Amino acid sequence: MRPVGATEAQESAVNVRVIAATNKDLELEVSEGRFRQDLYFRLNVITVHLPPLRERRADIPALTQHLLQKVYERAGLTAPARVEREAQKLLNTHGWSGNVRELENLLERLSVVVGGGKITSDDVRRTLNSQTKRATGNGSIEYISVLYDHESFDEHLDRQQIELYYRVLEAAGGNHTEAARRLKIKRTTLHERIKLAERRLAVF
Repeated sequence: MRPVGATEAQESAVNVRVIAATNKDLELEVSEGRFRQDLYFRLNVITVHLPPLRERRADIPALTQHLLQKVYERAGLTAPARVEREAQKLLNTHGWSGNVRELENLLERLSVVVGGGKITSDDVRRTLNSQTKRATGNGSIEYISVLYDHESFDEHLDRQQIELYYRVLEAAGGNHTEAARRLKIKRTTLHERIKLAERRLAVF
């Protein structure tokens, strides 16, 4: 190996552990020839599945405080923003199709707006409505899209797609048949697309 800054290779003993993360279904990627099978088996010794944020809502309050402190230190604010109780309830119940990354970006925007003040439920609601596709009561769709920091275009499309499906489901009162009708797709297609988008975004 050649250490950084060296001009010649050196014989050195190394002890390496590799931790790899992905938002792809690697078994599917291997079967379709997009990922090397030998590399998959070398990496796939111990697999840790990290559930999406919406499946571990009990973590959201602690994550919120941690991320607010992180934003405060990075942005040089006068003090970390504080989240009111009703605002935290909204954060706890949001779909979070973009997972922790989406939560962090939302809190960063809110922190900049309020400085070291309080984040209210109105602040959260207004910011959420401005960054996603939103289904209205009559089934029409308002399209406002934001590409998050460090998010690839494909991840952005997956996040927007699944957020749209959840919004339409919410507007349809949880009725999958009605949601599919408003989206002008089959009910089975709706299920398949939700599963695919969730799988591709699952680790974030």
